[in-house]
Amino acid sequence: MELVLKIVVAGYAVVLILVLAVSLTTIAVVLRSIGGKLEQLAQGFGQVEKNTAPLEGYVGALNEGLSSVAGALGSALAHLGQADQHLATVGRKLGAEAEVAGGAASGKPS
Repeated sequence: MELVLKIVVAGYAVVLILVLAVSLTTIAVVLRSIGGKLEQLAQGFGQVEKNTAPLEGYVGALNEGLSSVAGALGSALAHLGQADQHLATVGRKLGAEAEVAGGAASGKPS
């Protein structure tokens, strides 16, 4: 019985070592593949850096210009909001006068 137990334990150890070896080999292959993809990605970023280098001097001026446009658009928004309020007031007054005029023209009391 003791011999059978030793054989089973030895067999289990062999299977365990084989599974571990296969798993580690698979992990190594996947990591190498990922490393290759990361290298390609780094090369792509290097190319992007080269291609955008001439824009470096213009980005600050562009940002300032867009900031001033944003300020002007904010001011226009405020003015349009005020104009909307004024037009709403005029519309209410014109609507009330039209109701009064409509009632008088039809002979209905207002």
